[in-house]
Amino acid sequence: GLLIFAFFINVWMSGSGGSELKNYAVAVYNIDGTEVSQKLVDKIGPPYFKLDRMLYSDKEVDKVLTEGEISVVLIIPKDFSKNLADGRTAKLQLVMDGTRSNYTTTAMSYLETIIQMYSQEINPPEAGGPKVPSVEIQTMYWYNPNLEGSYRSGISELLIMITLLSVMLPASTMVQEKEIGTIEQLSVTPVSSYEIMLAKIIPMTTLILVCTVLSLYIVIIGILNTPIVGNIPFFLLVTVIHVFSSAGIGLTISTIARSMAETIMFSLIVVTPLLFLSGNITPIIAMNPVVQYLTYIFPLRWYIEISLAIIFKGAGPNDLIKQIIILLVLGLILFFYSASKFRDSLEKAK
Repeated sequence: GLLIFAFFINVWMSGSGGSELKNYAVAVYNIDGTEVSQKLVDKIGPPYFKLDRMLYSDKEVDKVLTEGEISVVLIIPKDFSKNLADGRTAKLQLVMDGTRSNYTTTAMSYLETIIQMYSQEINPPEAGGPKVPSVEIQTMYWYNPNLEGSYRSGISELLIMITLLSVMLPASTMVQEKEIGTIEQLSVTPVSSYEIMLAKIIPMTTLILVCTVLSLYIVIIGILNTPIVGNIPFFLLVTVIHVFSSAGIGLTISTIARSMAETIMFSLIVVTPLLFLSGNITPIIAMNPVVQYLTYIFPLRWYIEISLAIIFKGAGPNDLIKQIIILLVLGLILFFYSASKFRDSLEKAK
Protein backbone atom coordinates (compact mmCIF):
# COMPACT_ATOMS: atom_id res chain seq x y z
CA GLY A 1 0.00 0.00 0.00
CA LEU A 2 2.84 2.40 0.83
CA LEU A 3 4.59 1.67 -2.48
CA ILE A 4 1.40 2.13 -4.50
CA PHE A 5 0.69 5.45 -2.80
CA ALA A 6 4.28 6.74 -3.04
CA PHE A 7 5.08 5.79 -6.63
CA PHE A 8 1.70 6.21 -8.29
CA ILE A 9 -0.91 8.25 -6.38
CA ASN A 10 1.52 10.72 -4.79
CA VAL A 11 3.52 11.28 -8.01
CA TRP A 12 0.30 11.80 -9.98
CA MET A 13 -1.09 14.25 -7.39
CA SER A 14 2.15 16.26 -7.35
CA GLY A 15 2.38 16.38 -11.14
CA SER A 16 -1.25 17.26 -11.74
CA GLY A 17 -1.21 19.99 -9.09
CA GLY A 18 1.62 22.09 -10.52
CA SER A 19 2.25 25.73 -9.76
CA GLU A 20 0.87 27.02 -13.08
CA LEU A 21 -2.60 28.61 -13.09
CA LYS A 22 -5.56 26.49 -14.13
CA ASN A 23 -9.11 27.80 -13.76
CA TYR A 24 -8.00 30.21 -11.03
CA ALA A 25 -11.07 31.90 -9.52
CA VAL A 26 -11.34 35.65 -10.14
CA ALA A 27 -14.10 38.09 -9.23
CA VAL A 28 -14.83 41.31 -11.15
CA TYR A 29 -16.38 44.52 -9.84
CA ASN A 30 -17.35 46.35 -13.03
CA ILE A 31 -18.44 49.82 -11.90
CA ASP A 32 -18.17 51.17 -15.46
CA GLY A 33 -20.76 48.69 -16.75
CA THR A 34 -20.30 49.54 -20.45
CA GLU A 35 -19.77 47.35 -23.51
CA VAL A 36 -16.11 48.43 -23.69
CA SER A 37 -15.39 47.25 -20.14
CA GLN A 38 -17.42 44.08 -20.68
CA LYS A 39 -15.09 43.10 -23.54
CA LEU A 40 -12.21 43.15 -21.06
CA VAL A 41 -14.20 41.02 -18.61
CA ASP A 42 -14.92 38.48 -21.39
CA LYS A 43 -11.19 37.91 -21.87
CA ILE A 44 -10.81 36.55 -18.34
CA GLY A 45 -11.54 32.87 -18.80
CA PRO A 46 -10.14 29.35 -19.31
CA PRO A 47 -7.66 27.79 -19.27
CA TYR A 48 -5.94 30.11 -16.78
CA PHE A 49 -8.87 31.83 -15.10
CA LYS A 50 -12.45 31.17 -14.13
CA LEU A 51 -14.74 34.18 -13.75
CA ASP A 52 -16.21 33.03 -10.46
CA ARG A 53 -18.66 35.90 -9.86
CA MET A 54 -19.51 39.52 -10.52
CA LEU A 55 -19.48 41.86 -7.53
CA TYR A 56 -21.65 44.95 -7.13
CA SER A 57 -20.33 46.83 -4.07
CA ASP A 58 -17.19 47.55 -2.06
CA LYS A 59 -18.71 45.54 0.78
CA GLU A 60 -18.85 42.43 -1.43
CA VAL A 61 -15.18 42.90 -2.41
CA ASP A 62 -14.29 43.07 1.28
CA LYS A 63 -16.39 40.02 2.07
CA VAL A 64 -14.98 37.61 -0.56
CA LEU A 65 -11.37 38.56 0.24
CA THR A 66 -11.86 38.35 4.02
CA GLU A 67 -13.58 34.97 3.86
CA GLY A 68 -10.94 33.62 1.46
CA GLU A 69 -13.45 32.63 -1.20
CA ILE A 70 -11.60 34.66 -3.84
CA SER A 71 -8.01 35.89 -3.75
CA VAL A 72 -8.05 38.17 -6.83
CA VAL A 73 -10.59 40.91 -7.61
CA LEU A 74 -10.43 43.10 -10.70
CA ILE A 75 -12.09 46.51 -10.21
CA ILE A 76 -13.05 48.53 -13.30
CA PRO A 77 -13.71 52.15 -12.27
CA LYS A 78 -16.66 54.27 -13.34
CA ASP A 79 -14.92 56.42 -15.98
CA PHE A 80 -12.96 53.56 -17.60
CA SER A 81 -14.61 53.64 -21.06
CA LYS A 82 -14.96 57.47 -21.01
CA ASN A 83 -11.24 57.93 -20.38
CA LEU A 84 -10.42 55.55 -23.24
CA ALA A 85 -12.74 57.45 -25.58
CA ASP A 86 -11.13 60.76 -24.60
CA GLY A 87 -7.62 59.40 -25.20
CA ARG A 88 -6.67 59.54 -21.53
CA THR A 89 -5.08 56.78 -19.46
CA ALA A 90 -7.74 54.42 -18.17
CA LYS A 91 -6.85 52.93 -14.79
CA LEU A 92 -7.77 49.53 -13.38
CA GLN A 93 -7.35 48.15 -9.90
CA LEU A 94 -6.31 44.64 -8.88
CA VAL A 95 -7.05 43.78 -5.24
CA MET A 96 -5.23 40.61 -4.17
CA ASP A 97 -4.97 38.42 -1.10
CA GLY A 98 -1.28 38.66 -0.13
CA THR A 99 -1.44 35.60 2.14
CA ARG A 100 -1.42 33.44 -1.00
CA SER A 101 1.67 35.14 -2.37
CA ASN A 102 2.85 32.45 -4.82
CA TYR A 103 -0.37 32.06 -6.74
CA THR A 104 -1.52 35.67 -6.51
CA THR A 105 1.80 36.92 -7.92
CA THR A 106 1.43 34.54 -10.85
CA ALA A 107 -2.22 35.55 -11.32
CA MET A 108 -1.23 39.21 -11.31
CA SER A 109 1.36 38.59 -14.04
CA TYR A 110 -1.16 36.70 -16.19
CA LEU A 111 -3.83 39.37 -15.74
CA GLU A 112 -1.39 42.14 -16.60
CA THR A 113 -0.57 40.33 -19.85
CA ILE A 114 -4.28 39.98 -20.69
CA ILE A 115 -4.85 43.70 -19.98
CA GLN A 116 -1.86 44.68 -22.15
CA MET A 117 -3.17 42.58 -25.04
CA TYR A 118 -6.60 44.18 -24.62
CA SER A 119 -4.97 47.63 -24.64
CA GLN A 120 -3.19 46.85 -27.91
CA GLU A 121 -6.44 45.66 -29.47
CA ILE A 122 -8.37 48.82 -28.71
CA ASN A 123 -5.42 51.13 -29.40
CA PRO A 124 -3.20 49.53 -32.09
CA PRO A 125 0.03 51.31 -33.13
CA GLU A 126 -0.53 53.61 -36.08
CA ALA A 127 0.70 52.25 -39.40
CA GLY A 128 3.17 54.36 -41.36
CA GLY A 129 4.23 56.38 -38.31
CA PRO A 130 7.80 57.38 -37.60
CA LYS A 131 10.10 54.56 -36.58
CA VAL A 132 11.28 54.83 -33.01
CA PRO A 133 14.58 53.22 -31.99
CA SER A 134 13.89 50.19 -29.81
CA VAL A 135 15.53 47.16 -28.24
CA GLU A 136 13.99 43.80 -28.95
CA ILE A 137 14.49 40.78 -26.71
CA GLN A 138 13.91 37.22 -27.86
CA THR A 139 13.49 34.68 -25.09
CA MET A 140 14.04 30.95 -25.63
CA TYR A 141 13.10 28.32 -23.03
CA TRP A 142 15.16 25.17 -23.42
CA TYR A 143 14.13 21.69 -22.22
CA ASN A 144 10.63 22.83 -21.20
CA PRO A 145 9.45 25.35 -23.84
CA ASN A 146 5.92 25.72 -22.44
CA LEU A 147 7.15 26.06 -18.82
CA GLU A 148 4.88 23.21 -17.71
CA GLY A 149 5.19 22.96 -13.92
CA SER A 150 3.79 19.41 -13.90
CA TYR A 151 6.88 18.12 -15.71
CA ARG A 152 9.28 19.11 -12.94
CA SER A 153 6.95 18.50 -9.98
CA GLY A 154 6.06 14.93 -11.03
CA ILE A 155 9.69 13.90 -11.57
CA SER A 156 10.83 15.65 -8.38
CA GLU A 157 8.22 13.82 -6.32
CA LEU A 158 9.31 10.50 -7.83
CA LEU A 159 12.94 11.16 -6.87
CA ILE A 160 11.88 12.09 -3.33
CA MET A 161 9.82 8.91 -2.96
CA ILE A 162 12.73 6.79 -4.22
CA THR A 163 14.96 8.35 -1.54
CA LEU A 164 12.44 8.11 1.29
CA LEU A 165 11.54 4.47 0.65
CA SER A 166 15.19 3.50 0.05
CA VAL A 167 15.81 4.62 3.63
CA MET A 168 12.60 3.33 5.23
CA LEU A 169 12.19 -0.14 3.69
CA PRO A 170 15.59 -1.69 4.59
CA ALA A 171 15.39 -0.08 8.03
CA SER A 172 11.89 -1.44 8.64
CA THR A 173 12.83 -4.99 7.60
CA MET A 174 15.73 -5.08 10.05
CA VAL A 175 13.69 -3.57 12.87
CA GLN A 176 11.03 -6.18 12.18
CA GLU A 177 13.72 -8.84 12.75
CA LYS A 178 14.34 -7.22 16.14
CA GLU A 179 10.66 -7.09 17.04
CA ILE A 180 9.99 -10.76 16.27
CA GLY A 181 13.29 -11.87 17.87
CA THR A 182 15.06 -13.34 14.82
CA ILE A 183 18.00 -10.91 14.85
CA GLU A 184 19.79 -13.23 17.29
CA GLN A 185 19.32 -16.14 14.89
CA LEU A 186 20.82 -14.06 12.07
CA SER A 187 23.81 -13.18 14.24
CA VAL A 188 24.80 -16.84 14.74
CA THR A 189 24.35 -17.93 11.11
CA PRO A 190 27.58 -18.67 9.14
CA VAL A 191 27.25 -15.54 6.98
CA SER A 192 28.97 -12.18 7.18
CA SER A 193 27.32 -8.89 8.06
CA TYR A 194 27.81 -7.78 4.44
CA GLU A 195 25.87 -10.79 3.17
CA ILE A 196 23.03 -10.09 5.58
CA MET A 197 23.00 -6.44 4.47
CA LEU A 198 22.93 -7.38 0.78
CA ALA A 199 20.13 -9.86 1.47
CA LYS A 200 18.09 -6.95 2.82
CA ILE A 201 19.15 -4.31 0.30
CA ILE A 202 18.98 -6.21 -3.02
CA PRO A 203 15.28 -7.24 -2.80
CA MET A 204 14.31 -3.71 -1.74
CA THR A 205 16.39 -2.18 -4.53
CA THR A 206 14.73 -4.49 -7.05
CA LEU A 207 11.27 -3.63 -5.72
CA ILE A 208 11.97 0.12 -5.85
CA LEU A 209 13.37 -0.15 -9.40
CA VAL A 210 10.27 -2.04 -10.60
CA CYS A 211 8.01 0.60 -9.03
CA THR A 212 10.15 3.37 -10.54
CA VAL A 213 9.85 1.92 -14.04
CA LEU A 214 6.08 1.45 -13.69
CA SER A 215 5.68 4.98 -12.29
CA LEU A 216 7.73 6.44 -15.16
CA TYR A 217 5.72 4.77 -17.89
CA ILE A 218 2.25 4.79 -16.30
CA VAL A 219 2.17 8.11 -14.40
CA ILE A 220 5.00 10.35 -15.67
CA ILE A 221 4.75 9.51 -19.38
CA GLY A 222 1.24 8.04 -19.60
CA ILE A 223 -0.86 10.36 -17.43
CA LEU A 224 1.23 13.54 -17.01
CA ASN A 225 2.60 13.39 -20.60
CA THR A 226 6.06 14.41 -19.41
CA PRO A 227 8.59 14.15 -22.26
CA ILE A 228 11.57 11.94 -21.34
CA VAL A 229 14.41 12.78 -23.72
CA GLY A 230 17.18 10.92 -21.91
CA ASN A 231 18.19 7.29 -21.63
CA ILE A 232 15.97 5.51 -19.08
CA PRO A 233 18.36 2.54 -18.47
CA PHE A 234 21.11 5.06 -17.67
CA PHE A 235 18.75 6.79 -15.22
CA LEU A 236 17.94 3.45 -13.57
CA LEU A 237 21.65 2.63 -13.24
CA VAL A 238 22.22 5.92 -11.40
CA THR A 239 19.14 5.15 -9.29
CA VAL A 240 20.69 1.81 -8.22
CA ILE A 241 23.77 3.67 -6.92
CA HIS A 242 21.58 6.13 -5.02
CA VAL A 243 19.31 3.44 -3.60
CA PHE A 244 22.31 1.52 -2.24
CA SER A 245 23.67 4.61 -0.49
CA SER A 246 20.23 5.50 0.90
CA ALA A 247 19.69 1.91 2.02
CA GLY A 248 22.95 2.21 3.96
CA ILE A 249 21.43 5.14 5.84
CA GLY A 250 18.35 3.01 6.51
CA LEU A 251 20.37 0.13 7.94
CA THR A 252 22.25 2.58 10.17
CA ILE A 253 18.88 3.79 11.47
CA SER A 254 17.89 0.17 12.13
CA THR A 255 20.83 -0.18 14.53
CA ILE A 256 19.40 2.67 16.62
CA ALA A 257 15.63 2.17 16.36
CA ARG A 258 13.93 -0.44 18.53
CA SER A 259 10.45 -0.36 17.00
CA MET A 260 8.70 0.41 13.72
CA ALA A 261 7.40 3.71 15.09
CA GLU A 262 10.96 4.80 15.95
CA THR A 263 12.13 3.72 12.50
CA ILE A 264 9.60 5.93 10.77
CA MET A 265 10.41 8.85 13.07
CA PHE A 266 14.18 8.55 12.57
CA SER A 267 13.75 8.15 8.79
CA LEU A 268 11.75 11.38 8.56
CA ILE A 269 14.25 13.20 10.79
CA VAL A 270 17.12 12.14 8.50
CA VAL A 271 15.40 12.54 5.12
CA THR A 272 13.79 15.94 5.76
CA PRO A 273 17.07 17.94 5.97
CA LEU A 274 18.39 15.94 3.01
CA LEU A 275 15.44 17.18 0.95
CA PHE A 276 15.93 20.81 1.98
CA LEU A 277 19.65 20.66 1.13
CA SER A 278 19.19 18.81 -2.17
CA GLY A 279 18.28 21.85 -4.25
CA ASN A 280 14.88 20.36 -5.02
CA ILE A 281 12.92 22.81 -2.86
CA THR A 282 15.26 25.85 -2.82
CA PRO A 283 17.86 26.34 -5.59
CA ILE A 284 21.34 25.69 -4.23
CA ILE A 285 22.61 28.96 -5.72
CA ALA A 286 20.08 30.84 -3.56
CA MET A 287 21.34 29.28 -0.32
CA ASN A 288 23.86 30.73 2.12
CA PRO A 289 27.44 30.09 0.83
CA VAL A 290 28.24 27.91 3.88
CA VAL A 291 25.11 25.81 3.26
CA GLN A 292 26.00 25.50 -0.43
CA TYR A 293 29.28 23.80 0.50
CA LEU A 294 27.42 21.61 2.98
CA THR A 295 25.20 20.22 0.19
CA TYR A 296 28.27 18.66 -1.46
CA ILE A 297 28.34 15.84 1.11
CA PHE A 298 24.71 14.76 0.56
CA PRO A 299 24.14 12.12 -2.17
CA LEU A 300 20.57 13.34 -2.84
CA ARG A 301 21.88 16.67 -4.18
CA TRP A 302 23.92 14.85 -6.83
CA TYR A 303 21.22 12.28 -7.58
CA ILE A 304 18.63 14.99 -8.32
CA GLU A 305 21.12 16.96 -10.42
CA ILE A 306 22.04 13.86 -12.46
CA SER A 307 18.44 12.66 -12.83
CA LEU A 308 17.05 15.99 -14.07
CA ALA A 309 19.92 16.31 -16.54
CA ILE A 310 19.24 12.81 -17.92
CA ILE A 311 15.46 13.07 -18.08
CA PHE A 312 15.00 16.61 -19.40
CA LYS A 313 18.30 17.41 -21.13
CA GLY A 314 19.25 14.01 -22.53
CA ALA A 315 22.66 14.13 -20.81
CA GLY A 316 24.87 11.06 -21.11
CA PRO A 317 27.65 9.51 -18.98
CA ASN A 318 30.32 11.75 -20.53
CA ASP A 319 28.36 14.87 -19.55
CA LEU A 320 27.85 13.75 -15.95
CA ILE A 321 31.05 11.84 -15.15
CA LYS A 322 32.03 14.21 -12.30
CA GLN A 323 28.62 14.04 -10.60
CA ILE A 324 28.43 10.25 -11.00
CA ILE A 325 31.87 9.74 -9.44
CA ILE A 326 30.93 11.95 -6.47
CA LEU A 327 27.62 10.08 -6.02
CA LEU A 328 29.42 6.72 -6.21
CA VAL A 329 32.10 7.73 -3.69
CA LEU A 330 29.53 9.11 -1.24
CA GLY A 331 27.44 5.97 -1.71
CA LEU A 332 30.39 3.68 -0.95
CA ILE A 333 31.32 5.71 2.15
CA LEU A 334 27.76 5.49 3.46
CA PHE A 335 27.49 1.80 2.62
CA PHE A 336 30.70 0.76 4.41
CA TYR A 337 29.96 3.01 7.38
CA SER A 338 26.51 1.45 7.75
CA ALA A 339 28.09 -2.00 7.35
CA SER A 340 30.43 -1.34 10.28
CA LYS A 341 27.54 -0.08 12.45
CA PHE A 342 25.43 -3.08 11.42
CA ARG A 343 28.28 -5.49 12.22
CA ASP A 344 28.63 -3.94 15.68
CA SER A 345 24.89 -4.37 16.30
CA LEU A 346 25.12 -8.05 15.31
CA GLU A 347 28.05 -8.54 17.69
CA LYS A 348 25.96 -7.08 20.50
CA ALA A 349 23.09 -9.41 19.56
CA LYS A 350 25.40 -12.39 20.00
